[in-house]
Amino acid sequence: MKSKYAKALLSVVSACAALCAVAADFAIRSGTVVTNMPGQSVVLEGSPIIGHRDTEASPTLDIVAGEFSSPGDFYLQKGNGTKDAPQTSTLIVREDASLTVPNLSTGQNNGNSSHYSRSRLVVDGGTLTVGLSNNNNSGNVSHSENNGSAAIE
Repeated sequence: MKSKYAKALLSVVSACAALCAVAADFAIRSGTVVTNMPGQSVVLEGSPIIGHRDTEASPTLDIVAGEFSSPGDFYLQKGNGTKDAPQTSTLIVREDASLTVPNLSTGQNNGNSSHYSRSRLVVDGGTLTVGLSNNNNSGNVSHSENNGSAAIE
């Protein structure tokens, strides 16, 4: 099952040439979005969100190939899941992919203390470059697997 945001990104992505900018905030509320765009640069404008507000779903962004970046904060789990029904939002950066963001925020409860996250970050041969990384709210759990190149500058 793909969200309307995921379908919109896939249609924009498939129309991209060498450089693609996806306007407005990009959010995945449920399902899995897989990107495989070798040799392309994709700018996710705004503040991308994987696992978005008041949803009880565990979405995934799987970046297989291509150079991705965002000028805004990148949220891995922003207000989805509760203590009674925790969800796991996942970001995977694979072998032929890179992601560069100024801030990677994991476990942000979106101002609601009943939200609870279990974010998962996997760098599997790819490259992740982050200016600052933080787990925003107490009680939230972040899991990371690094089999590639991850840098916090």
